Amino acid sequence: TTTTTTTTTEVNDAKSKNDEDDKNLSQSSNSSDDSTFQELWKNIVIAFYSVCRNSDPEKTDRATDCFQRLVSSTEVESISDETWLTILHLVVMKQPTVQTEVARLNCCEIFIKILLATVAHLSRNHENWEDLTDIINRMTLIIGENLREGRKGAVSPLFESTRQSITFLSNYMISEDFKGNKEYGAWTSESLLSELEKVGAGGGSSKNMAATTAKT
Repeated sequence: TTTTTTTTTEVNDAKSKNDEDDKNLSQSSNSSDDSTFQELWKNIVIAFYSVCRNSDPEKTDRATDCFQRLVSSTEVESISDETWLTILHLVVMKQPTVQTEVARLNCCEIFIKILLATVAHLSRNHENWEDLTDIINRMTLIIGENLREGRKGAVSPLFESTRQSITFLSNYMISEDFKGNKEYGAWTSESLLSELEKVGAGGGSSKNMAATTAKT
């Protein structure tokens, strides 16, 4: 009887260990699969963006469409914060020149759409603030250049697109629809608004800011 009990215990122990090993293996496999997916997704996005920067209007338009379809079909939470910040940093650091207007317009639009999709999520984690702030500060320089260059002579599509996008983003960051960190949203909105005001294009956003301030 003692031998039988010992054997049963050993079998149960072995089974328990095997189940635990299977669980650990499954978790390791899932982690590996997620890491592979994240890396593949990032590489595809980077590849699309490299074509978005092309000076040929047809090529940049097609690549931009593909890029936006991919990003819009991706759940924000399915991609790590680090990867989103990497993509935002890539876009802001690898902008086409203002002379290639269509590519510049497309790449700025891409940045705005990614930021709109991710900033609420990213701003809720204070650990992301340093990188996110650096990205936004760099983008305000690009916005300013778009607005200044786009207003030389006749108002260009680059100027008008930038003005509309930044006005919308600035208003969104201080609206009730913005579910991120409110303090961070207010800072971002003010930073964007200041670039519009430098060229006398901050009217729509200024009114929204004033109304929001009055409510609080």
